[in-house]
Amino acid sequence: MKAVFFDLDGTLLFVEIYAFMQEYTRKVTKKFSAKGYDPQVFTKKFWDASIALMQCDGSKLCSETFWDTWCQLFEKTDYTEDEKIFEDFYNNEWKELRELFIKYNPDAVRAVEICRKKGLKVVLATNPVFPPLATDQRMSWTGLAPEMFDYVTYYDNSHYTKSDTNYYLELCEKLDLKPEDVLMVGNDTRDDMNCIDVGLHGFLLTNEYCYDRGNIDIEKIPHGDFKQLLKYLENL
Repeated sequence: MKAVFFDLDGTLLFVEIYAFMQEYTRKVTKKFSAKGYDPQVFTKKFWDASIALMQCDGSKLCSETFWDTWCQLFEKTDYTEDEKIFEDFYNNEWKELRELFIKYNPDAVRAVEICRKKGLKVVLATNPVFPPLATDQRMSWTGLAPEMFDYVTYYDNSHYTKSDTNYYLELCEKLDLKPEDVLMVGNDTRDDMNCIDVGLHGFLLTNEYCYDRGNIDIEKIPHGDFKQLLKYLENL
């Protein structure tokens, strides 16, 4: 093994992501409503742009897909001012979500440090649907920082999201890795363990945040709680 890719939400960062995203949408809608946007119209178009982002096909960066769709939906030629509103949100209201939804995971840093001490490349392979500002803050909520990783996926450096296995192949190519030399650690049988379909190894974190979508036989892959994950990493 030469590298370990870690998922963030539900894996290193203990959060129930669907509840988190619902409140995120509510708060960001409130933020834009204060700038004159109709709340109902904004919410629908925001989600439509987000869905387009989630379906990135490799033809452009995820960020470009999002903002191109945004401009089409809101009939704009420039998104600069809206991007500034998002930045202000991530610098302010974002931390309120931490207080509402995040459980501190004391072993997150340890998991990363185990891999680094072994000389492995360590990647934060979080679904690239947020800009660096938002993702870096989310990782800080569990004691992590960008400099602890050899690479972090953001919406402005990725051409695919995790539901597409090309996400993993793109990462491997960028880092000069063969898929068979990589372990992916995550809590979602589809968006994390689909990496197995393109040759990566997988460890499924079967904690309270695990999403079993019924697409794989969990008993056939390495899995367990965080203590078992740490032991597995120690034995790599």
